[in-house]
Amino acid sequence: MTDPYLEMSDLHPNPLNEFATWYAKARAHNIGLAHAMSLATVDKRGRPAARMVLLSEFGPQGFSFYSHYQSCKGLEICERPYAALVFYWRELDRQIRVEGKVVKAPDEQSDTYFATRPRESQLWAWASPQSTEMKSRQELLDRFDEFSGRFG
Repeated sequence: MTDPYLEMSDLHPNPLNEFATWYAKARAHNIGLAHAMSLATVDKRGRPAARMVLLSEFGPQGFSFYSHYQSCKGLEICERPYAALVFYWRELDRQIRVEGKVVKAPDEQSDTYFATRPRESQLWAWASPQSTEMKSRQELLDRFDEFSGRFG
């Protein structure tokens, strides 16, 4: 499935165009979660943290993903608004690194995105207090039932 060799002369001079080509190839080959990316941030003490998030869209404005503002990543980005992304497509023998400044999307854009999520996904998002330890799984299930009753 991979090209045997990749030469610098084969790459598009605009890295975003090259990303678009590789991303389209990953999606065309039905690579599971082709839009999954590792997001690395740094906390206020300079300690790095990485986690997987999903690419929402990309273009000249950059790469977009959505997250709870009060999550660890949201708070870290607020404190130090720079991050790194890594996309890895093993089946294509390709990875892409992206580094840069993170800019919060306008509230209207975030609200529009949240409204497109399946209702159950919205309920789980409300029920799960981001980056907060819960006493038990039952507490999470009870919160889900509560939000289902209120907004279901």
